[in-house]
Formats: sequence, C-alpha cells, structure tokens
Amino acid sequence: MSDCGTGIETSGGATRLQLSNSTVSDNSGTGMRVGGTPALLGFDQNLFSGNGAFGVVLVGETLVPVAASGSTMSGNVGGGVRIDGGVATGVDLQPMGQPYVVSSTLSLAGANTIAMGTEIQFDAGAGLTLTSGSLAADGATFTSSAFPASPGDWLGITLGTGCIDAQTSIVDSVVSFGGANGFGNIRIDGCDARVESTFVSQSSTFGIHVNAASPVLLSNTFASNASGDLGP
Repeated sequence: MSDCGTGIETSGGATRLQLSNSTVSDNSGTGMRVGGTPALLGFDQNLFSGNGAFGVVLVGETLVPVAASGSTMSGNVGGGVRIDGGVATGVDLQPMGQPYVVSSTLSLAGANTIAMGTEIQFDAGAGLTLTSGSLAADGATFTSSAFPASPGDWLGITLGTGCIDAQTSIVDSVVSFGGANGFGNIRIDGCDARVESTFVSQSSTFGIHVNAASPVLLSNTFASNASGDLGP
C-alpha cells in the first residue's frame, strides 16, 4: 500500500488486523497507525519504507506482535516505530533498521527483553519504567530523539520495586541524555538489578541513582553526568 496519507489505520475496539509479508511505502504520513487496543491479530515480516512520518505508530498494548515480527523499517522520515506510551507486557524488542521512538512514558510488565542492536529514542517528558516483572537489555541504546541532543532531554529508565531482581539487567548498553526525572539516566528504586559494562553519560542529574536497593554494578563507564556518576 502506497501513495496515501496514512497507509493503514485501525480504530481499535472490535477491529482486528492481520498483516503479513506486505509492503507499506511512500505514504505522505505514517505507514500504519494502530488507533486503539486490542487491534492486531497478526503481524509478520512486513516492510515499511519511505513514509513521510513513521513506519508504524501504536501504544504499548499493541507493541508485542510488532516488536518481534521480523519486519523492517527503512527510510521513514520520523523513524521506525513510534510508541505513544501505554503498557507493554512481555515484549521482545528487536532491531528493525530504524529506531523506536517513545513519545510518552512506556511501562513494562511481565518478562521483557531488548535485543542487541536495538535503539530506543525518547521524546521530552518520556521514559521507560519497569513496574513489575523483568527487563533484560543486552547491547541496546537508550537516548534522546532530539538533534542535537542535550542532557535532560528525556526522563530516564526506572527499575521499580515490582521487578524480579535476578532477571533484571542492563548489559553492554548505552544510556545517554536523560535525567529529567530528577534522579538519573538509570533510576534503581527498590530493585536489585544488574547493570554491567554499560556506558552511562550526559545525564542532567546522576548517571545511576540507587534508592532502597542493592544492585550489582560492574565495569560500567561514565561521562559528563551533571550530579555525579552514582547517587545519591
């Protein structure tokens, strides 16, 4: 589907869409907009390219089938997948060729993974919060969507009290230009998570802020965090 305003748009509610092995390209706006929840019955091996805004726009509740679909995003002006907040439960974020862009805070529940090579960008006022369950991020990039980027562009990552300690980790990753939550690029609040071999930089507050927790912090690298590398 091509040469439209928005290529595909669903209204949510009773609407169900199955999209497989399809190309959505060269629309003046977004390739596909998922307007509500639940909306996706199936989503697999699709190509979104050359659209004037994003490849796909959705909320956290409809992210799961898209994130691990093996689909490709290429040359979309705004980016690959825009996530307009919400709650994702048990998501497996895989790289698609263009960054995910989070426009308002995305909450995670259940068992979540972020695969090597995945880049997630955050708009002003947006962040990533693990409210319950686990998060395993390995080789991911978390950064600002702004260009040029500045410290405090986005809130940061919060690993909260509902986490499963032994299964929550950020490893071999990059976290930069956050801190607008008033704590740090990574806020560990009551979660004994592991952060290892991760580059944490350009926070407007601390690099990593720990409260009521005993996380495992190993071999991390810090640079230019305004309040210090570790706090409080």
